[in-house]
Amino acid sequence: MEIKDSAKSFVNAVRIDKNLGKRTIKAYECDLKDFAQFFEKRAVEQITIEDIRTYLEFLDRNRKNKDTTIRRKIATLKVFFNFLEDENIISRIPIRKIKGHYKVVERLPRVMSINEIKKLLRCAYNDVKNLEAKKNIDEHNIKLDAKLIRCCRDRTIIEILFSTGMRVGELVQLNLGNLNLHDKIILVLGKGGRERMVYLSSDEAIASLRQYLLYRKPIKASSEA
Repeated sequence: MEIKDSAKSFVNAVRIDKNLGKRTIKAYECDLKDFAQFFEKRAVEQITIEDIRTYLEFLDRNRKNKDTTIRRKIATLKVFFNFLEDENIISRIPIRKIKGHYKVVERLPRVMSINEIKKLLRCAYNDVKNLEAKKNIDEHNIKLDAKLIRCCRDRTIIEILFSTGMRVGELVQLNLGNLNLHDKIILVLGKGGRERMVYLSSDEAIASLRQYLLYRKPIKASSEA
């Protein structure tokens, strides 16, 4: 079986069985596509440990790939060949003795300064305040206004991200049923389909969320998002 064909079988299997995130599956696809192109039409059964070492050396010396990229590709190949062995497509795993010896330079994550955070929140709050004043809108006089709803939504997004630390991908998957504002809890669906509870520690985030939900009511939404 050619590498590209076995890679398709692997990706289809993990997409169904492992409930992995879209980014993880996309990374698997990209890594294995690159691996298949390097060996062209070679059969996956013919790949040896020397072949894999040649490929990794090519990534390091010719492509100048970062250490983190090479280590990710090694991890992908290990999962891939384990799958092939489990499916009896190959009789041995050529990458088993390959160790991720590439040293990764630890880098501190880039973070926003306190002043940047305050500026971002101030702009978000001012947008909502100015539109409410212009439209003469309050919680007792709610009118459907697309721009106001978007601004209120964006302010709420910022507040929730800062308050909970959840990922953007997790936030956009939230549905109304995930919220428990009485106990200040949000049910988050994380990587691999794992659920966890996060707490809204900010009164401002809760107030912003309540206001957005109030403005959302007149919308004929097609989903619970």
